[in-house]
Amino acid sequence: MVFPSPTVSPVPAARRVRAMFGRLRRDDSGATAVEMALIAAPFFAILFAIVQIGFRFFVAEALDTAVAEAARRIMTGQVQGNAAIASPSQFRDQVLCNPTDRILPSFMDCDKLVVDVRRLSTFSDAAFSDTAVDLLNGVTAPTYDPGTKGTIIVARAAYGIPAVAPGLTGGGAYTIDGEQKYALLGVFVFRNEPF
Repeated sequence: MVFPSPTVSPVPAARRVRAMFGRLRRDDSGATAVEMALIAAPFFAILFAIVQIGFRFFVAEALDTAVAEAARRIMTGQVQGNAAIASPSQFRDQVLCNPTDRILPSFMDCDKLVVDVRRLSTFSDAAFSDTAVDLLNGVTAPTYDPGTKGTIIVARAAYGIPAVAPGLTGGGAYTIDGEQKYALLGVFVFRNEPF
């Protein structure tokens, strides 16, 4: 018996390849994992940025509240009556960070807080060219002058918080003490009461 020589037709091979790709197109078992891999990085980056911005606003609000309360104590003459307060660091330690009556929230490190209290001639003198970064980096030396009755005072407190991935939050970070930080500034301008 004579067998015909085997010839391979290109048609069945092409059909097999098409069938294989057809099965892959219909198979969606790994689609969820691939979609999650594509979406996860931007999702977690946005989530992290939201948390970081929220924390920055939370600390800024806490700093503003503490400066307003400390300014009220200057305005009413409570600080001027304390002879133990004669410098910005003593004001910080005894008014803002007093262990028995702490104004600054406990999650904020008092050693990183820079306080500046100045007497002004007019309210328009409160426009300063120096920033929180200048206070934190020591470019502007903090002063302490709580004034007397009727004088105009500006109380400022600068605080730096670590900036983790500032590019995600729109920047705004500065180099403070060799680290990238957000420089926050709490300011309160007022006239002392006639105490």
